[in-house]
Amino acid sequence: MDRGDLMKPLQSRTDELVRVRDGEAVTDSVAIHREFGRRHGNILASLDELISDGTLSQLDFKPAEYRDEQGKPRRMIELTERGALIAMPFIGGRKSKDGQVRLVSAFLLMREHLRALEKHKTAATEPKPELAVRDTRVADLHLNVAALDIAKARFNYDHDLYVEKMGTIFREQGISTAALPRPTTTLAGKASATHMLGMRGSSLSAKRFFELCKEAGIVVQAQRPSMKEGPDGRRSKVLRNFWRFTPVGEQYGFDEPVPRTGGIETHCVFYEDRFADVMRAIAPAYKRLLKSGYRPRWPVEDNPKHADAYMDAFERRRREQEERNAARRERDACEAVEFENAMR
Repeated sequence: MDRGDLMKPLQSRTDELVRVRDGEAVTDSVAIHREFGRRHGNILASLDELISDGTLSQLDFKPAEYRDEQGKPRRMIELTERGALIAMPFIGGRKSKDGQVRLVSAFLLMREHLRALEKHKTAATEPKPELAVRDTRVADLHLNVAALDIAKARFNYDHDLYVEKMGTIFREQGISTAALPRPTTTLAGKASATHMLGMRGSSLSAKRFFELCKEAGIVVQAQRPSMKEGPDGRRSKVLRNFWRFTPVGEQYGFDEPVPRTGGIETHCVFYEDRFADVMRAIAPAYKRLLKSGYRPRWPVEDNPKHADAYMDAFERRRREQEERNAARRERDACEAVEFENAMR
């Protein structure tokens, strides 16, 4: 399949909100102007300020031009995915919230689409049987093939939550979800690193654990701009660090979006059935850490005792939360009855 032909449907669906330049997903200030509902000149001024103070590096943007309705060349700025994610909170506009969600979704879809294109590029010339089958429920053959490739590459360890999130993105872009894998309960057990370590009574802190995972190539540290606003109403330019899985690490868990950041930040959620494999993967890095002089908080033989203590505390907190929830439901029910009686 020709690379250009496969790209056409996606660009028409996103109205070129995100496109490809030199093999990399990019957007530009004109597209942001259209999506965020802010004057293009104001957007350029905001980006210029971020560039001048070093918030955007030289790798995050590229000066470019477009032609207006009279055919005159006008200035614009192209942004990489990283540059766009850094710049979004500082741009504003009457449609900024919806614009941020749509831009993040478009970048995620384009990232998966580029992976599918790379797979087509390196695949054998003979057509695969599964790609030759036409699904009458999918209106566009190209999008169906892309969806199948994305599903095979991304969901080889089917996970309910990620299938749901990708299904949402597909529906927003007008792509049928028929090609996505069905949810599975094979890896239903999932939790944060802190909970996984606590259940095992490990002496490793979450911070130390992620540093070992980084050394083993399982996770990588990413950054996002702070969401806090100062007294003048402007957002802080401090960058916050967070962890996300590498392609190698995706076999052990998935990146769950943090809702309050609009999906810009994620946190790592690990599969319970594969956490033992994670511990084996970081074992060489842990041995090197011990040789460097690191002393665990307690010996390995005490792990069962600490695991029992952690689970007892966890179950106690869970029961207390259930009691609070039950009390709140009872209170809400009483208030509803009182309101109904007052209205009679």
